[in-house]
Amino acid sequence: MKVSQSDPRSIRTCTLLREAMINLTAEKKFTNLTVQDITKQAGLNRTTFYLHYSGINELLDDCTRTLFNQMRADIYGNELFDFQSDITVLEPFVSSVFYHLEQYEDFYRTILGKQGNPEFKSLFQALLSELIFEPIVESKNQQEIDWQTEMGLRFTCSGFVGVIVWWLEKRKPVSVKQISEQIVCDVLPDYLSLLSQKNVKE
Repeated sequence: MKVSQSDPRSIRTCTLLREAMINLTAEKKFTNLTVQDITKQAGLNRTTFYLHYSGINELLDDCTRTLFNQMRADIYGNELFDFQSDITVLEPFVSSVFYHLEQYEDFYRTILGKQGNPEFKSLFQALLSELIFEPIVESKNQQEIDWQTEMGLRFTCSGFVGVIVWWLEKRKPVSVKQISEQIVCDVLPDYLSLLSQKNVKE
């Protein structure tokens, strides 16, 4: 039986387990990671682990969502972002993503790479899509967008993820500023256009 996730001790335990997984994933292949490895790194026992998670994949899912909540706070915590103006405002948005990736680069490089976890990559892309979709949904003041817009944004997101994986695998061949500027110029120009079109139609 799992313990309450709102209990302070449980929150601390989950934090220790997430940190252990992130640190270990940066050191070894995810497929070789065991519950024993994680609990040893966290200074906990297997019983405690299974009181909180059913297995490694559930812990990985929790890690992913926790990291994305942090990324979302970093991005949308900046009140200067105005997605209705011009393309230059997207640079700090993109930079925030890459600064977050840089903070946990060894973890992301391993888990998104060839020896990583396919389920993580799918969840990563889905959550990144939410970050990209969010400004459009908010600008329309509704919960749904049309299929043409969603198709375009999913294409944009796939390209974004591809660039992220390349940047990490090549061990950051260019700076955060350089890659952010390039993405804004080459990958995301249609993104702002979608925002503008939606506002015009309204």
